[in-house]
Amino acid sequence: MRLLAIVAVLLSSSRVAAASDVSLELSRLSESRVKYHDSSKIVDFPIPVISVRREGLSSGPAELNEIKEKILYPLIERSPQPVSAIILEWYGSLPDALGVSVVWSDGHTRESLIRRAPQGHYDEKAYEVFFAKPTP
Repeated sequence: MRLLAIVAVLLSSSRVAAASDVSLELSRLSESRVKYHDSSKIVDFPIPVISVRREGLSSGPAELNEIKEKILYPLIERSPQPVSAIILEWYGSLPDALGVSVVWSDGHTRESLIRRAPQGHYDEKAYEVFFAKPTP
């Protein structure tokens, strides 16, 4: 839980910087080994990176497959903005929950703990929490 809070602070800090006046000049990256483009002009994006933390605390391949089918694919398919990365995190102190952090290509992030039902399964609409309006 503490690590998710740290990740949230780091990710929200990057969102603030991305949304502020801090921006890089494309021309200054002309000698980079990677060819960079203005993100507003990109229409094709790579498949999002999935970072898994403490996978050994999962219940195994069946749970990982269920997460892909009920959370990851629907989340990516429904997102109006390209998803850059998703962090999945299990916590020993919360065996019935999965920490999920989503990073979009524009720098915005959302984090949530997604609970498993007592039968050990995730809700079919668990991913929708990432599209709910934030509370004021």
